Amino acid sequence: MAKVKITGHASGTGVLTVTAPNTSTDRTITLPDATGTLLNSDGDGSNLTSLPAHTGNVAFPATQVASADVNTLDDYEEGSWTPQLTDGTNTDTTNAANNVGQYVKIGKVVFISCTVSTSSIGSLSGQIWCDGLPFTVSTGASLGFAVIAGSGGGMNLTAGYNMSGNFNGNSTKIAIYVWDASTSTSGMQASEWGGGSTQMTFAGHYWI
Repeated sequence: MAKVKITGHASGTGVLTVTAPNTSTDRTITLPDATGTLLNSDGDGSNLTSLPAHTGNVAFPATQVASADVNTLDDYEEGSWTPQLTDGTNTDTTNAANNVGQYVKIGKVVFISCTVSTSSIGSLSGQIWCDGLPFTVSTGASLGFAVIAGSGGGMNLTAGYNMSGNFNGNSTKIAIYVWDASTSTSGMQASEWGGGSTQMTFAGHYWI
């Protein structure tokens, strides 16, 4: 029967010694930069120490290689995106330089945050959305994750009303809502956003 033995040396180089069956000749493989004992006598890894030196990074390919295994992490990505206020036809770019967004994608989940800023309402009218999400929102049951509306200013909301939102399925839009009744919300109108210098921050996560 073949034998496998891992030993450590003062020089810091571990040597893997394999005795092949039906021969008395040992086979050796030098493990780069390995030191000390890697496995205990039972081989269960409880004494695993001193792994080879590495950079500390785990790199995923630029294009995701999706796995069907729900316990397999197959993607990680960080980046920026540009949020824009839109009514579905027109897009406001009056203060686009201050429109900034960041995202982190882990597998099928995308975490986003952004600031949307306008110096005027431009040609927007009717219901408005925040567009430009870095990935298309899923159409499944998980698409309704809420969006947090954070600090802002310059709104033309009725006193006591609050903003909220959620991710629109099969789109790259955040639907913006206003709590304008004690029991429900309605889509935010361009006139409620405000006609002057207005800003709002959003954050949340969704599935793709």
